[in-house]
Amino acid sequence: MNGKNSYRFDNRTQAQFARDIKDGNRIERKLLERWLLTIGNPKYEDNGCGNDGRYLTLEQVTVDPDFKVNGVGFVEVKFCRPMPKSFHLKVSQLNKYIAQNAQLLMVLGAATECPKYTLISVDDLKYLLEACEHVVCHQFGDKKSIVVPCEWITWKLLP
Repeated sequence: MNGKNSYRFDNRTQAQFARDIKDGNRIERKLLERWLLTIGNPKYEDNGCGNDGRYLTLEQVTVDPDFKVNGVGFVEVKFCRPMPKSFHLKVSQLNKYIAQNAQLLMVLGAATECPKYTLISVDDLKYLLEACEHVVCHQFGDKKSIVVPCEWITWKLLP
């Protein structure tokens, strides 16, 4: 495995990575569709790459946000399965979302009966980059990340 793929896989094998991508894409789409119900169920389209869950080679990967939502713009979806006290976001990804004017739909408790969500604006992403603790996150393959305390965010129940 070359260095770039090793970095991309976040300490996982290619098979684990491919399985996680497929599962994550499925969950992200379901969470997006549930969130769309809270804003009048506008149409959306896939953006970026690999939203069908298939494994992509390094050359096929883009850093574009997951979806383009009518009346909202670009939306990247991130989630935590449990309901944590804090969550990590990769610094490099946040910088790319800011550059692309993408908002971040963050969902906590995706695997629970009562998930909560927030839509983080570009201005708030900039604030979090400045205000949050910066760490090297082993879970993300030792990539630079920020730790966001959940209490800093206003959350709503996801239908």
